[in-house]
Amino acid sequence: MPIRMRLGVVGALAAMLCACATQPEIPFDKTQASHLKTIGIVTPSMPDKPTVWLASDVGQSFGLIGALVDAGIQAHRDAVLWNAIDGVRNPPRTAFVNALEASLRRQGFDVKMIEAQRPDGHYLKTYPRTHDPIDAYLDVTFIGGGYGYVAAAMGKATPYRPFVYLHCRLVRASDGATLMQDAVFDNAIGAPKDTVTISANPTYQFTDFAAMRSHPQDARNGMDDAFRTTANMIGTLIR
Repeated sequence: MPIRMRLGVVGALAAMLCACATQPEIPFDKTQASHLKTIGIVTPSMPDKPTVWLASDVGQSFGLIGALVDAGIQAHRDAVLWNAIDGVRNPPRTAFVNALEASLRRQGFDVKMIEAQRPDGHYLKTYPRTHDPIDAYLDVTFIGGGYGYVAAAMGKATPYRPFVYLHCRLVRASDGATLMQDAVFDNAIGAPKDTVTISANPTYQFTDFAAMRSHPQDARNGMDDAFRTTANMIGTLIR
């Protein structure tokens, strides 16, 4: 892997723990959205493939060289996990969007899917006009976050468990006002500021990477469970 790419991986992982500091939390005020009936889910800005993140690796003791070693290990783990779970049910994006749609419908909203392109991965600045009536847009971005598996350190005492880390906001269609904005972190490592954190589901955990790789169906089940849990939390935030 080129050095620039390796540094990019390391920087992306560091951003996962600090990105939320620049995203102020805006709680949902139902009195300001009493006529909210139909929500358009905008195509999420979401990586196509999961990440296997070891939050504390042996290489981190060796400065820049250690970081480059970690990035190489990181890329290898990511590729191995993807090769193991690729083709197991729907792609991750489809699984997450389906979970999000189901969550909003349980809250009593009508849901429309809105196709949109995101060249930079951030929240959209403007939202596409549609023929269907839309009261608000739900904008979800994984920039500064991600999904996959994470272990706090090496060893059986800190198993790999699924994680999902994203930012979301609800924007009123009529005037572009932000009705809700938050970050959600399922199986949070550390204590990110202004973030809704969710405890990891102990049903899905692996003592080490080899165990996860050898059970691809269970690994995918764990990811899908984290998608559902995170999607349900987003639904709760706009209840």
